[in-house]
Amino acid sequence: MEDKEGLREFNESVQLVENKYCVKLPWKEGMQEKLGNNREVALRRFKGLVEKFKRDPVLYKEYQEPHPAVVREDKVSSRLRIVFDGAAYEEGQYSLNDYLKTGINLYPNLFELLIKFRENAVAYIADIQQTFLQISIDTEDRRFTRYFLDRKFKFE
Repeated sequence: MEDKEGLREFNESVQLVENKYCVKLPWKEGMQEKLGNNREVALRRFKGLVEKFKRDPVLYKEYQEPHPAVVREDKVSSRLRIVFDGAAYEEGQYSLNDYLKTGINLYPNLFELLIKFRENAVAYIADIQQTFLQISIDTEDRRFTRYFLDRKFKFE
């Protein structure tokens, strides 16, 4: 029943604004007002990223386009990917993810997907690049998803 309610709430809140879907964060009841300030943990993580860039100027050049990002040295095709970490928290505090409803698993069972893939003579595959970047957060919720960006840093 919770899954159906969550999908209903999502369907009621999603809008198409300037060719992007705009969604509200799925807050648990009364939690939006309780979320603490995570500025210190965000600043500490940002400073760590700056230090990593100072040690690796090539990484910084790759990073200049997508912000923020995660680097996977074990991947050749997608070494650098964008990530917004809602799980970060200050000791003794909760993360943004703790205040949001989790929703249902929208990814299909991998085994079933592989079996169905073989049912037809022709199959289509696609790489949907930057899919999540085509979704914007509702104006009221944007203050909860800020990140540091300091244009004064020069790593060259």
